[in-house]
Amino acid sequence: MARARGFFGPSERALEFGKQYAEVLQYWGEFFASGSKLVGANVKLGELASDAAKEWDQWVN
Repeated sequence: MARARGFFGPSERALEFGKQYAEVLQYWGEFFASGSKLVGANVKLGELASDAAKEWDQWVN
């Protein structure tokens, strides 16, 4: 069994678990932030493609 730091303190293993859990949450946050940026970039790309198609149609017709 893991030893406690002090009489009422958490064990070293519990502290390690908490640190690892925080790291995982940080990476999930970065993942979702990147996903949000990707969605925004794709929306902008779609808008630009739509505008370009309209301009092309006006130019050739």
